[in-house]
Amino acid sequence: EPVPGGIRLFWPQSTRLNLQYATCVGAQACWLPLNWGLETNNTEFSLALPRAVTSLGNLYFRLGPPPALSGLPDLMVTGFQVAGEATVAPDNTVNVPVRLVVKNQGTAPAGIFKISVEYKGPNDNSPLPVPFVVAGQYDHTCPWTSEFLSPGAQIKLGGTLSFPTKARGQTVVTQALADSGAGDALMPPWNRVLESDETNNRSANMSLTLP
Repeated sequence: EPVPGGIRLFWPQSTRLNLQYATCVGAQACWLPLNWGLETNNTEFSLALPRAVTSLGNLYFRLGPPPALSGLPDLMVTGFQVAGEATVAPDNTVNVPVRLVVKNQGTAPAGIFKISVEYKGPNDNSPLPVPFVVAGQYDHTCPWTSEFLSPGAQIKLGGTLSFPTKARGQTVVTQALADSGAGDALMPPWNRVLESDETNNRSANMSLTLP
């Protein structure tokens, strides 16, 4: 049943659900998991869909069997580097242009996901999020993919990291994360894409000295 911003599911008894979606149906349909594996005693569940999924157009849904671990995507950040000189904006934030590459080295297509970047300065106890602004993206903190990522395919993104004023003059360590759950609530441990390896989504550390 469609509801604003998502769909509502009904089922008769406790079960494990694997919700799948496709943009077409028929013999050539490519059914992909939304990757929310749900196990519950409730008989009703409302699922909010990210805008990057709903913007694909006409979507079709079905409940399928739990995915086999032998045929899953595997996302890895294979490139993360500075793409130009850092600049200081009028509001004293520091903007650093970067390039990023994410590859699906698994054996199944990856559904829609987002990429986040975090940093840690010398006085920070834990990593902090830094906005990764990509032109044309509706989310100005974390860019999203806009289509399925086939096995062996990669996506390249260019954008700007916008560091807060307090980070000026510091040397910070940054790291990018594919299939990020940054800022999301009630996400499963694997976030949006169930992968054959959930431990390799982070890039290598990149050190930056900010002006």
